[in-house]
Amino acid sequence: LISLGRSAEAFTYQKILSEENPGAFEAQQKFESAMKLFLEGQLDEAAVLLTALQEEYPQDKSSGTLLGVVAQRQGRNALAAELFDSYIDTETVSPSVIQAAALAKIRSEKAEEALVMLREAVASQPNNASILATYGLALIELGKPGNEGILAVEKSLEMDASQHRLRLALA
Repeated sequence: LISLGRSAEAFTYQKILSEENPGAFEAQQKFESAMKLFLEGQLDEAAVLLTALQEEYPQDKSSGTLLGVVAQRQGRNALAAELFDSYIDTETVSPSVIQAAALAKIRSEKAEEALVMLREAVASQPNNASILATYGLALIELGKPGNEGILAVEKSLEMDASQHRLRLALA
């Protein structure tokens, strides 16, 4: 509304939101600060902010998911896997989060859980070449019998031929 030049309406709307959900504006600002820290590579600082947000707003999926990604990047894979189990939805989450969740599960010795999650993601996002590639590579890496992994990677390449690294995986 502000960008449309309707600042009076924006102020009124913001006031209603803050009265209905006190603390939401502050929580959003903390999340944005944590995201900035994450993007700058300051993982420890981002984790502190996100942990505090999770304590205040345990149902917040955005901060829970980002905390999972931060934990995975820090090598705290068991925590990351737990957070991803609680907060991600394979139908809507981005491929990079699905990849982080799969990696955290595999590194936490929960490979079968990773494959189940990846199968769900492929089923709910069948036209996503990145998710299909991740699923195929996981099958290959985990030494699963059959050629399902190779077929998944090949199908991913058909969908998006610019994934040159996949060709190396098949070689």
